[in-house]
Amino acid sequence: MQNIAKKSIESQEETKFNNTESFVEQLPSGPEFFEMLDAQLRHLARITIINTIQDEFEKFIGVGPYQRSDERSDYRNGTRYRNFETRFGEIKDIPIPRSRNGRFIPRLFNRWKRRENKITRAIADMFVNGISTRKVKKIAKAIWGRSYSAPLSPDVIKC
Repeated sequence: MQNIAKKSIESQEETKFNNTESFVEQLPSGPEFFEMLDAQLRHLARITIINTIQDEFEKFIGVGPYQRSDERSDYRNGTRYRNFETRFGEIKDIPIPRSRNGRFIPRLFNRWKRRENKITRAIADMFVNGISTRKVKKIAKAIWGRSYSAPLSPDVIKC
């Protein structure tokens, strides 16, 4: 009986190994692989950001969706959508819930902030260290997929 169990386990391991080989063969190679990886990272970052904002909003209001409670401090009032630039690329159409009194601002990013602080600091450091504006545009385009103009915005100066 033990021999049958061992053979069964060994055949399962072989099947897993064979499935792994076919999985690896299905993966794209070179730049296509890294584009796929970037897309997956952006997707995971988007899901994490959305869940974090939703949890924060539920704590802000005091109840979840479609729940009633005496501890409610405000009411839901739809959503607005916002793009946010991260080190993984631009994450588009992040739903941000609105409260009826309009006082909810997620702690994840400031009210008018459109990109992660690391990106802002990196751009400011490039300008401060004397890299030309044309080179900064090329570098930013290569790294983040978007070029930034030469004038320093107020959020760059604050860093």
